[in-house]
Amino acid sequence: MLGPGLAYDSRRDRFTGWGAGDTRVLFHLSKGDWAWTTETPEAGATPPPINDHGVYGRFQYAPEYDVFILAVTVDGPVLMYEPVDWSPDQAVARAWAARDVAGSPGASSAWPRPLSSRP
Repeated sequence: MLGPGLAYDSRRDRFTGWGAGDTRVLFHLSKGDWAWTTETPEAGATPPPINDHGVYGRFQYAPEYDVFILAVTVDGPVLMYEPVDWSPDQAVARAWAARDVAGSPGASSAWPRPLSSRP
């Protein structure tokens, strides 16, 4: 594993990592019992392989939208992951629902879709 991404998820009080092996797999580290679990989203795009220099800060959690953002390379897509129990702030949910965007609140979790498909 070379330079995986790791971000703190304040809503779920855990750390989430990406960048080891299968690019669809996320790793979660619970602060309660410090146990690692894995999650493989059932739908969505498959992120490209990690580049030769690692992730280093290009995997981040955006608490105001309750999503993880991933940019594997400088010339590749920027992707977004909505956690299984995704719950954005009400203002964000209303704005997305008003735009009738596929994958709006209540949709099942899916591995990243390009950010350009979001409002």
